[in-house]
Amino acid sequence: MSSQEPPKVDRVTFAYIRGPQCRTVFAEGAFGGPSPSGGLLEANFYTVHRPLPDRVVHNVNPQDGVLGSEVKEERVIRSGFVREVEVTLLLTTASAKSLHKWLGERIVELESVKGKKEKG
Repeated sequence: MSSQEPPKVDRVTFAYIRGPQCRTVFAEGAFGGPSPSGGLLEANFYTVHRPLPDRVVHNVNPQDGVLGSEVKEERVIRSGFVREVEVTLLLTTASAKSLHKWLGERIVELESVKGKKEKG
């Protein structure tokens, strides 16, 4: 072996730590596709919920200034549902393939655990 070649190893150890921006999010679905340059895969993970009102109006009791009931006719709210993007992943092709494989393996694992619980 020349002094320029790195030593050959048969094992490597990785330690996991959570970065300061790490958080757990719930995702009901994902939306995305190839990035505009075509070099990355963009995956936007979202949750679905009813829209919050843009504006609500409440009566105020003139005697004591206490907030009263909502004036329903003056509520302004969008119709439909909101898909709120919680996190966006930008993946290389290799990373996307690795994630695809990993997810497939975890789905098999999860279904196996669920099957055992249903039988037990």
